[in-house]
Amino acid sequence: MNIAIILAAGSGARFKSEIPKQFIEIGNKRIIDYSIDAFKESKLIDKIIIVVSKQFINEVSKKYPNDIVVEGGASRTESSYNGLLSCPEGSQKILIHDAARPFVSQRIILSCIDALDVYKAVVTSISVTDTIIKVSDDYVLEVQDRDKLFLNQTPQGFEYNTIMKAHENSMEKATDDISLLKLNEIKCKIVKGSPKNIKITNSTDIHTAKSILNL
Repeated sequence: MNIAIILAAGSGARFKSEIPKQFIEIGNKRIIDYSIDAFKESKLIDKIIIVVSKQFINEVSKKYPNDIVVEGGASRTESSYNGLLSCPEGSQKILIHDAARPFVSQRIILSCIDALDVYKAVVTSISVTDTIIKVSDDYVLEVQDRDKLFLNQTPQGFEYNTIMKAHENSMEKATDDISLLKLNEIKCKIVKGSPKNIKITNSTDIHTAKSILNL
């Protein structure tokens, strides 16, 4: 069974909005709805789990009665774990996606699911185009080799037992689920992402999202 966990419990503090960014409307549709609809469109996903803050549980449950809606935690890691705990028996391939990335494509979803036939973990990424420098106290310490640097996106995919054990064995708060893995023990395959698969973090990203919709 293939499961999509959509994380939408964040408060969006950096966005400086009265409501979390994932519930802001663009193009006559809320940001969260684009993500949910993308996974509903995929014939490869058997069940969708939506993780939201307590105040949105009733609202989201009414709109998506066929999906599993659960309460998020105090951090992204806790929210992800709550989603994993809600997976039905027989769950095998798990895709974890940020609701604030509304433009995930069917090609990316397919690539993640296919890669999990071979690997226990996959991450959607795109290569960097700018030179990256490491800095301390406004001084350049090192110029990084950009050929070896990638920007992480979501979804990130896992074999169910692999990601459950990673959460249960780690007490860390991580910015994504890949960070919980022991990468020296588990090979994580990169799946090609997309420049359109942006994460909406601030008001400028809203303008970018509207431009993508217009295209």
